[in-house]
Parts: sequence; structure tokens; C-alpha cells
Amino acid sequence: FSTTNSMPYLFEDPFITTGAFAHGIWHEFPGDSALRAGELYVLALQLRLAITDRLAFIATKDGYAWLRPGSNSQVPHDDGFFDITAGFKYALIDNPEDGFILTPSLRFDLPVGENGLFSGNGSGVAIPAVSSALAAGPVNLIAGFGAQLPFDNQKESTSVFYNLHVDTNVLEFLVPF
Repeated sequence: FSTTNSMPYLFEDPFITTGAFAHGIWHEFPGDSALRAGELYVLALQLRLAITDRLAFIATKDGYAWLRPGSNSQVPHDDGFFDITAGFKYALIDNPEDGFILTPSLRFDLPVGENGLFSGNGSGVAIPAVSSALAAGPVNLIAGFGAQLPFDNQKESTSVFYNLHVDTNVLEFLVPF
């Protein structure tokens, strides 16, 4: 299975693993945005620790950012830490012989970040989710569904997210998805 995804802070694959994964992000804002051009740089680290073969501690969002809006923006330059998101996931069903795994997770977003980076507000967010993987012959399917449920609806928004990933191994080093 390949677990590359486009939502690294929200989507959590169903596998119980141990590892550290560094992320670097550079984003350039359009000139007609509220930031009037400018850039954002982020360095972050995700951590996963398999406590047992079915239970893992997961820290999926953190990081330090440098926000540099364009010169005509009303948004000031800022840098600092993001909120931290961590929790646990448990492989409820793990049948390697059938190529199937189902893993619910529960994470909490702790509002400890810098307000100028659109973090550190509200009373936190619960993030329940479930993900699953199925190996169906040469095709691998990974799906996930979850929600962000704030403890303070006046400061944070409720949202639902989902991911669907399909891949196949063409060569050992080439896995289109």
C-alpha cells in the first residue's frame, strides 16, 4: 500500500506504524487575495508511535510558520507555532490474509498556536474519524471519513472531510495513484 495523500493534517491512514515525517510547505498567495500576494512557509513534523500491533499514538499537526503577506495587505507579517493535533487510533479489524483493515481514530486539536497565524483560538476541536484499506488484486483502496467538531462554535467551524485513494504497483518504485 502507498499512503501518499493530499490532506496530511486531516487524513490518517488505517495502518499502525511508528515513524517521524517532516513536512515543508511553501505557498504563494494571489495578488487579489486578502493577503495581496505574499508567501507562507511552514516546517512541521508528524509523529506516530505503535504502542501495540493495534494501538498507536498519533501527532498529526504541529509546525512553525512564517507568514509574509504582500506590501499592500492589512494582514501583518507574523511567525510562530500552529495548534497541535494529537490522539490515538486503533485497528478494530485487521485481517492481513483478506487484505482488509478498519481503524477508527480520535484526535484533539489543542489551541496553543499563534493567533496571527489563524491558530490559538477557541477551546479546541475533537476530530473523530475512521479509515480503511482493501487490497483487491493489483489495486489498493484506502478510504477515510471524519469530522472536525469544535468545543466552541463561536470561534471554530464544524467540517466534514473524506479521502479516497486508489493505487496499483506498476513497478516497485512506480505506484500511480
